[in-house]
Amino acid sequence: MLVVPYGGSVAVFNQFLSQFSVYYHLYINDLTPTLDSVLSDFVEASYPSYGPQIVQQWTDAVLVGGVAATYGDPLLWTVGSVVVPQTVYGYYVTGGPTGPLLWAELRELGPVPLDTVGARVYLTPALTLQSLTA
Repeated sequence: MLVVPYGGSVAVFNQFLSQFSVYYHLYINDLTPTLDSVLSDFVEASYPSYGPQIVQQWTDAVLVGGVAATYGDPLLWTVGSVVVPQTVYGYYVTGGPTGPLLWAELRELGPVPLDTVGARVYLTPALTLQSLTA
């Protein structure tokens, strides 16, 4: 069993995030991600001004109550023009522009309709690392 001491969890985040870029994508199909999800399960947003985004800066990880946490710069997608209205159900993250799939999340606050110019999706990336006891 892999054991990451509390202090190590902070170092893991700081090291990982300094070495890798992860790409945040919006998905528009009504899907709840599962452990069996694969990249092809997600239908990526495709309005004219859309593109996946990379977090440019992460906070230094901090340890609070045994949980290491770090936060990325806020990401904002704004509709510049609408050809076909779309609804964003969540986001997925890849290790490169086109994959592999790393993780995904359904929006807790529900879907966001992108049906007017200026409609926005806002996301503050947050990562936590916590030890689980058996």
